Amino acid sequence: MSKVKERTASGTRDTITATLNVPMGPHPMGYNPQHVDIVVTDAVAKGIGRLFDGLRVTRAMLQNGQPVKSHQDAVRWLLEQLPEPDGQLPKADGQLPVGG
Repeated sequence: MSKVKERTASGTRDTITATLNVPMGPHPMGYNPQHVDIVVTDAVAKGIGRLFDGLRVTRAMLQNGQPVKSHQDAVRWLLEQLPEPDGQLPKADGQLPVGG
């Protein structure tokens, strides 16, 4: 993790940048749901809140071009960062790249 100064409308503040190493399989197996409804612990909920806050302040955008404007968008943005097996990010339409 590293701290960086972010400029905001009211001045500057520290933002933490984190790097995750995530194990990924070579291709999806079986059914891949497009809707996931989960209940998280208080610690995970706080982490999602911190993620949302950081993405909001840095004006992060979803693959569809919309700004991250909710906690759900923050989780969606995080999952959109997962690469396909060829190292490419998924297309904005949610479809796998040709040959994927």
